[in-house]
Amino acid sequence: MSWAARAAAFYGSPTTRSKSRGPERQNALTEVFRLFDVDDSGFIEITELLKLGKARRALGQKRSSWDDSKNAKFFEHLDTNEDGLVSQKEFIRLFNEKLAYDPEEFQRIIAEFKLTAQYVRSHMAGEMPSLSPSLSPSPSPPREPPSSQRRQRVSSSPTATSRSAPAVTPNKAERTPSTKPRRPAPSPPATKGKMIVGTAE
Repeated sequence: MSWAARAAAFYGSPTTRSKSRGPERQNALTEVFRLFDVDDSGFIEITELLKLGKARRALGQKRSSWDDSKNAKFFEHLDTNEDGLVSQKEFIRLFNEKLAYDPEEFQRIIAEFKLTAQYVRSHMAGEMPSLSPSLSPSPSPPREPPSSQRRQRVSSSPTATSRSAPAVTPNKAERTPSTKPRRPAPSPPATKGKMIVGTAE
């Protein structure tokens, strides 16, 4: 296919262009603008555009990198009145001229834009987007250890060890009271007997 044929297929003929600028195209771009306005302020800010550009790369819609410099240059093309914000009118005017005039190709890009906005909104809301298994991995529940391991853990715990530890037996010296030799009780003093001598009459 020649270059002219490829260009005609992408941009469309003049007749196709006039037909594709109908209300369907305008409505689709209006819906995309409202989704791209992720903070619902009525305008697209440069920080929102940066998130959207990086999200398209994260989703595999674009292969090139997207940094602050590229984002600033593209924002200048959108912000025609240079007020630091992109209005709905500015957004539709540029993308109506920039996007493909082929209806099928146009709808494919619109679908990618909507997916990108869903991805960014989910991240800003603190939620993981459920777009693909790789983007929203479900955490696996913690595995319960086998019963044998649980018993082993309980038996090796400090509490179990302290419970099953044998009681410390005291020393023999501590158990047996000290026995000192007792002094014999003093014997009462001997009574000196008086000898009674009988006298003969």
